Amino acid sequence: MERHPTPAPRNITNSSGHDGNSTIYPDESVSAPPLATLPSLPDSSSFSSDATTRHLEEGAAEVRDTCLAATQRYLEALRVNWELRHGRDVFAVPLGGGPARRHRDRAWERGSPYVRAGPCRRAVSETGVRGCIRGFGSHDGNGGRIIDVADDDQSRDNHVPRPTDSLLQNTSYICDLIWRRALRDRGDVLGSEICGCRDIGVLLQCAETVAFYDAKEWARDPERGFQMICEAGRIFCRDLKDAEGMERVNDIAVRRV
Repeated sequence: MERHPTPAPRNITNSSGHDGNSTIYPDESVSAPPLATLPSLPDSSSFSSDATTRHLEEGAAEVRDTCLAATQRYLEALRVNWELRHGRDVFAVPLGGGPARRHRDRAWERGSPYVRAGPCRRAVSETGVRGCIRGFGSHDGNGGRIIDVADDDQSRDNHVPRPTDSLLQNTSYICDLIWRRALRDRGDVLGSEICGCRDIGVLLQCAETVAFYDAKEWARDPERGFQMICEAGRIFCRDLKDAEGMERVNDIAVRRV
């Protein structure tokens, strides 16, 4: 029986023009790509890490919204207090929606120690001298005749700013009020300015921690960064004496961790 010789191996030149080091036979396939070009399967741990980070970032946004609502309640409560003590009708719109509530204070009719701000009246004396007085007096003390005029808007304006939708802006408003109170009390209360500065520092630090998270801290340890935000939110609401906000932050911390 005639035997056929085994075909000799041949060298294959790669696409780059250099001779290949491997020897193959004619019947073998050369179409398979090298291992380096095969797609690698994604690591399941990366999906888990990204999902955890997004979950905690959503919790951080909830803490920020909670602190914002606390500042809005604080400023609105001060505004209502000022309006009522000056004998004005107050229409308060709840933060969560719903019908507006009308507040009316008739404390001055019950002998309240707070004097109702009366209209600004123009006093015209016999000598022609004009003077603006405030209250319910019917003359200027010099035989002058009283003529009602419009209120002095600047002196009657509520000095408490209206709350905004910005956590940092509302915090700045609150700090301005704290410092104003400290300056008012420094003649009678020892350390009022020191306490005011300390309170302002704590509020600003907590507000900035809640509003701006540390990207490096989150990249290293997202859970630690989230815990720092929750702690800052608790301290912030505590200093504003907002029990509702503190309870809300505690609930967020438990649900998101």
